[in-house]
Amino acid sequence: MADLAASYMVAGFVHGVLNSDNMNVSGESFDYGPWRFVPESDPEFTAAYFDEMGLYAFGRQPEAVSWALSQFGGALSLICPVSELEPALALFAPAYQRALVDRMFGRLKLTKGDEPADLDMLQGVFNWLTESRAGWDQFFHDWIDADAIRAKQSPQAALYERPDFIEVRDGLEQRASGSQLDHPYWQRPTPVSLVIEEVEGLWAPIAERDDWSAFERKLADIAELRAAVAMSCHEPVAQGD
Repeated sequence: MADLAASYMVAGFVHGVLNSDNMNVSGESFDYGPWRFVPESDPEFTAAYFDEMGLYAFGRQPEAVSWALSQFGGALSLICPVSELEPALALFAPAYQRALVDRMFGRLKLTKGDEPADLDMLQGVFNWLTESRAGWDQFFHDWIDADAIRAKQSPQAALYERPDFIEVRDGLEQRASGSQLDHPYWQRPTPVSLVIEEVEGLWAPIAERDDWSAFERKLADIAELRAAVAMSCHEPVAQGD
């Protein structure tokens, strides 16, 4: 469950109805009806039009998963002592933190070090992304392996010149892993994205004139991204390993 919550947060994915009915004990979720990818970091961003209270907002997804586990624990209390269940449920928070570091460092191709310091660095990244309203996918595309040269070619390069980004940039550069980014995909100025406006835009030419070319190009772009990630993929390692 911790991996699920961390993966959503790092991918910028918002499950519109992340309640206990849509999760199973193996750590998977389903019923992706009102889904979204965030265009920018916004903890209050919701996917479902009916989620007026923001119950399943982007920033509340770890809380939603934790709550579902608590409900599962409540059900198990009928056959298991609460004194044994509570310590097990308390493992979620540290497990989520570890998973968040793993997923975030994996997406950015960074090298892990001291976990508390890495978490502080990531908190700074999330805070800056929220305050600056930088494009979510664009940021990850620009700063994979903390490549400042690539970031300077970004459409949002001006944001990286802001004084409040200095500490974020330093934290990223200190953890650069030297990953090989030889695939042509990484030379693109903009990343593949699946924000809802783009996805809905694919349907218009299909509905109007049975034109599937935009849809096919999007599939090709996704395949290119998959190949690029596979080529540069590595497991982030601890310093000194």
